[in-house]
Amino acid sequence: MKIQNNKENSKYKFTIFIMSYNRCDFLFNKTLKLLKKYEYTGDWYVVVDDNDPQLDKYKKRIPENKLLIYNKKEIGSTFDNMDNFGIQHVVAYPRNFINQIVKTMDYDYYLVLDDDYIALAYKKDDYEILREKPAPKKIDKIIEYMIEFLENSNIHTVCLAQAGDYIGGMNSNMIIKGYSRKCMNSFFAKKETNLDFIGHINEDVNTYIYYGSLGKVFLTYGRLFFRQEQTQLNKGGMSEIYINNGTYLKSFYSKMIMPSCIDIVPMGQNHLRIHHNVKWNNCVPMIIDERWKK
Repeated sequence: MKIQNNKENSKYKFTIFIMSYNRCDFLFNKTLKLLKKYEYTGDWYVVVDDNDPQLDKYKKRIPENKLLIYNKKEIGSTFDNMDNFGIQHVVAYPRNFINQIVKTMDYDYYLVLDDDYIALAYKKDDYEILREKPAPKKIDKIIEYMIEFLENSNIHTVCLAQAGDYIGGMNSNMIIKGYSRKCMNSFFAKKETNLDFIGHINEDVNTYIYYGSLGKVFLTYGRLFFRQEQTQLNKGGMSEIYINNGTYLKSFYSKMIMPSCIDIVPMGQNHLRIHHNVKWNNCVPMIIDERWKK
């Protein structure tokens, strides 16, 4: 199966959307640089809003046919914000814009990325020690694998893991299971898939728990992951929201939308912080053992 360059002889037409806000140089030095390193050959677009402080800079550095500009007021009226705070600098806007705009474009599958990736790597068992290694293949081949998985399964969307998913090493849930029902950050999806993100904050968690409760399968592949810059150390993006509110505020968005399966708990060892915890037995449909069949 070939996905490169959106040509007529390709079996599937594919593109990448990269969301960015107020950090044009960051975009070129991180995610676009990483895609080049792994020899990505397909189509891509950068998604920014029309009030971005660096909009003129994006326009100068990115070809016009690669830059998608949206209006937050228009997009904000199309999804449930879950608050009346007037929050603007959140990723729910570009995520929902992408979900809408891709329906009008000539692609079969797509991937949504942030602008701050610094590595693409995998986790390898090395005599009971979990080692990190650079991704062994070009990203085009990895994309093909993800598309094949979507094509041959009945899941809603699939993500690659994040570095924090491996806390605990060989004993981390991501390694023990090899997958997770949560789905965050990097989303592979079919064009027809409705990825309607919910809430101004914690939009990814809100979405996978709500639609998960309706039987939609969100899945993260457990061995391959993107490494990002630490959010609160960089200007732009979501940094301002997290610096001002930490994880306390965002956790309660998920509690509001799915109170039956979300606990608010302290997380950490020496410096505790408030975070959400998903009770999956209460969240998603389960397959009942045949012994209960009447």
